[in-house]
Amino acid sequence: VGVNITAKEISDAWQSSAYNRQGCFRDSSARPWQWDYFHSSNTPDASGYQWLLVKLARCVSVRSVIVHRRNVEKVRAQGIEVLLGHQMPAGLTENPLDCIASFNHSLIEFYLCGVTGNFGNSNFSYKMTCATRNYSKLPRFVLLRKFVANAADKYMNFVMVELEEDEQDEAQESGCFREYFCKPEGRQRCSVEQLSKLTLNDKVMVKESLPCKTEKPDSVNCSIRTRSGDVTALRIKTYRPSFLILNDITMTWDMHGASLQCRHSCTDGTLAVTSQTLGLRGWKSIKIPSSIQLNLGFTKHWVVNSTAVFTFITQGSFPMPVHKCSVAISVFNSMSNVKELRPISEVRRNFHVLVFKDTLNLSLYRGAIFHKLNRIIIWHFEFQKLTTRSSNASFDLISYFSVPVSLSYQGGTLFCSLECNNQTITTVSARIPEIKEPCRTRFLLPPDSNWIDGATVNLTADSSQGNWATTSHSCFLQSEGVPNSTLRIV
Repeated sequence: VGVNITAKEISDAWQSSAYNRQGCFRDSSARPWQWDYFHSSNTPDASGYQWLLVKLARCVSVRSVIVHRRNVEKVRAQGIEVLLGHQMPAGLTENPLDCIASFNHSLIEFYLCGVTGNFGNSNFSYKMTCATRNYSKLPRFVLLRKFVANAADKYMNFVMVELEEDEQDEAQESGCFREYFCKPEGRQRCSVEQLSKLTLNDKVMVKESLPCKTEKPDSVNCSIRTRSGDVTALRIKTYRPSFLILNDITMTWDMHGASLQCRHSCTDGTLAVTSQTLGLRGWKSIKIPSSIQLNLGFTKHWVVNSTAVFTFITQGSFPMPVHKCSVAISVFNSMSNVKELRPISEVRRNFHVLVFKDTLNLSLYRGAIFHKLNRIIIWHFEFQKLTTRSSNASFDLISYFSVPVSLSYQGGTLFCSLECNNQTITTVSARIPEIKEPCRTRFLLPPDSNWIDGATVNLTADSSQGNWATTSHSCFLQSEGVPNSTLRIV
């Protein structure tokens, strides 16, 4: 099954430029098999690319892409990357008067199908079989782009693009998503919907319909990734030519929103990826904290080479929060030289830091971790994993941070952020207090000849030079075998 990319088969299109101000590709002026089917100008975008982004009229499970060139100027169809994605690239900005657009080429949700190579003299087509395909998220967008910033010929030009579709398999299709995973219910039924309505502490069996022909289980790797980034490998319980069943998965709160993924090394040499997002019943969406405090204490100054201690307090957030703080130094009116406080582990016990609350239960959890990294010392906290069925659960967290003071922090800003489920919920900041040098004191002693048994000698402690704080002196004389003697100020 094939799809020719023409005006009838697309719902929209954007491009980096147009040849001699000709019409947009999305207009009927895009004539299949004609020299100007797509032809850019010789001026690339700010990133050095010529490109065409097409939104298809429907989602297509693309197996391969064929790019056709003209019988002249074949170099203009060489080196074109073909990328597929299921959603619009981030940051795309369109000219309101035409189809010329720009974006930052951050293509997190796109994957590369292939790159057009050198066309032979008699070869007017270049076919790319997509080596990696996400079978669960069917592509709706096709991006063809060519980096021309350093090329003598800065045009991109071709006369047709064809998409070849995969054959239908046993997956259930819903819009732009194909469901390969399901939860078996009895001998006949296997429910996709139940994977988003799982119950806490359940042991869940998951079945996957295989997206391609594979060898036995060694060619399939499955794992589950939580939203906090933890990855757990899953083992296969049962393997058949058309499906597999995974070992039971025990559901915890951090499994909500987790991505179940299997990667298949297919016998045709391609890599097939399938994925499914899990969900738990009763999961409460993120709750913004009711109170946020960044407390630098009562001191008006931080002293160089001393240790400054501050607290970051949030109340009423959900799920379990994480606190992060950093110092930013302003240089030439731009924030730079950010020093992030990164915790490592060394356990220190019996520190009350986290309060977990719900309407049915009140629990206090203990545990503190002392961290030290490159002389930056942080007090942070480790807490047990919690489970609750209540929809009114929330957390209060107090984090104590400490950092050696440097004169380079002068005029800097302290930032602290609250994260839940690996997402930054809110950030607060405070100006760092004025940085002061420590007090300087000189001791002036009389010459050795004045130190005579029974004589009186004068000692001077001088703190008059450059000290910013009121200074007082208290001195005593310590001698071996003799009690300390307090010296009188004259």
